[in-house]
Amino acid sequence: MRSLLLTSVVTLLSVTAAVAQDSNPISAPTPQPTAQVEKKSLPAGLQDVVKKDFGDDITVDTSFPTPFLEADFNGDGSPDIAIVVHAKGVSTKGDYKLIDPYDEYFGYGGVKITSQFETDDVTQKHAVLIIHGNGPEGWRSAQPKEKFVVINMPFDNIKLMNARIKKKSVTGITTHDATGLSAILFWTGKKYHWEPGAADE
Repeated sequence: MRSLLLTSVVTLLSVTAAVAQDSNPISAPTPQPTAQVEKKSLPAGLQDVVKKDFGDDITVDTSFPTPFLEADFNGDGSPDIAIVVHAKGVSTKGDYKLIDPYDEYFGYGGVKITSQFETDDVTQKHAVLIIHGNGPEGWRSAQPKEKFVVINMPFDNIKLMNARIKKKSVTGITTHDATGLSAILFWTGKKYHWEPGAADE
């Protein structure tokens, strides 16, 4: 009799627990919003400076994740700027210095030759403008110290980097592309030099 009564109680408790579980289902976790990477806004007047100093065929690539970097690249105390651009046409006769440190590193001919190279590599479709500032106004000065157009350099991301190269402290531009190639572009005191692998050091 006791055995029958105990069995009935256990059965009743099991049914009650099952009903309670069905009436209180576990809630699914609430989806969390995906974090959005904030894009850098262009400095006021940058597009106008590019047009004035480099012409109508060169425009800032506003879709690029990091379209510009501000720093003192040549170490003279005046603010400089590097700008990622689309360049429909560049010339060795422009009011700027057309340079190709990437192909120079590998021993190719002068920029008059390498500026004619055609490529299907999307990471080499961009150019980088560098303006060496003059005085307190920096790169916004009406008369900047120097202006460069860097061509043929492969990258899909750029960042600032303070590095020590050959016992000299430099502020350079690190580049990375989808193949895993990383490098640094820096001012030697006379020219811009491209060095592979330095960005990983």
